[in-house]
Amino acid sequence: MIALVLLLFATQDLQGVFNRAVADFENGRFKESAAGFDSLAKALPERAPYLWQRGIALYYAGRYDDCRRQFESHRAVNPNDVENAAWHFLCVARADSPAKARAALLPVGPDARVPMREVYEMFRGTLTPEQVLSAAGTDPEAQFFAHLYLGLYFDAIGMKPRALEHITIAAADRFSGAGGYMHMVALVHLLTIRGASPLGLPYTRSRAPLRRRAPFAWLTRYRSFALLRRAGRNRAAAAWRASARPVHSA
Repeated sequence: MIALVLLLFATQDLQGVFNRAVADFENGRFKESAAGFDSLAKALPERAPYLWQRGIALYYAGRYDDCRRQFESHRAVNPNDVENAAWHFLCVARADSPAKARAALLPVGPDARVPMREVYEMFRGTLTPEQVLSAAGTDPEAQFFAHLYLGLYFDAIGMKPRALEHITIAAADRFSGAGGYMHMVALVHLLTIRGASPLGLPYTRSRAPLRRRAPFAWLTRYRSFALLRRAGRNRAAAAWRASARPVHSA
């Protein structure tokens, strides 16, 4: 019984660390956010590869080598995710150059999400941004991720005006439900690229699902971009009520 109580306190504490790391990120405290995610990775090293949120925080904290290693480790547990390869590209581009990032682009398996295959080919240099937008069509979720990764890509290769154009679209309120956690990233990146501080960002729908989870949920149910991006506020609440339970082992 004592061991069970201690485990419960430990899991609740880790959930609190995760929530604080996310809040720090949303409010522009990137070094503090990265440090929080670091503590989670150290506390549960077997789960560290799943912490793609850590990789994003490391990118904005300027720890590009650590960022690169996080996404390389995430590939081992989520090999089909184009977004993982894209963030790895961004880290390497900052640490070295876009050319080296393209040469080091992580291979991915079949990612059926639209327009992820086209996004990957754009990062490879074999498709144009216009082809990515065309592939996204009229679906709001596809449009959001097309504009987000166009903006991030243009920023990484030094085309700031085009980056600002697409990140501004991705950060629009109309995409908050479609983007989930990544809509929060778009908002943060928009303020960063404008040279403003993200401090004081209003509470958004993108962060709400993170408040509704039982201990360890952040290590299981939402361990990939593909799962978390589909977790809009209402859908996440409904799914969690139907299936939530604490997870005490891998």
